[in-house]
Amino acid sequence: STSMWDGIYLAAQLVMAGGPDPDTPEVMGLRWVYTFCVLFGLVVFAIVVGFITNAIESGMEAVSSGKTKVAEADHTLILGWNEATMRVVVQISFLRRQYQMACEAKSGGLLLWCPWLWPVWK
Repeated sequence: STSMWDGIYLAAQLVMAGGPDPDTPEVMGLRWVYTFCVLFGLVVFAIVVGFITNAIESGMEAVSSGKTKVAEADHTLILGWNEATMRVVVQISFLRRQYQMACEAKSGGLLLWCPWLWPVWK
């Protein structure tokens, strides 16, 4: 198997499959089937990548156009960032911890062992 067609097939296989395959089929029909399978796999992979890219792009468009859900309650929003922002965040976390400790005391320690009851004690 040292013909010109063998060389063309091995070169195409090297490019398509990323390396030579020691089990190269000797029959020309099997070589066409192998080449078709590799090309079909590449096309399917390209289609899947296209679908994923399209889904990510549409998600990013929804975020940038303002079509996403916005939490309207039970959160703190800080607009602007400066050197005092970290102090505000720390103070808010201290206040949250004090609130949690007060709720734990009010419930007799029940919330410590039953975290699914936290929304009940707001």
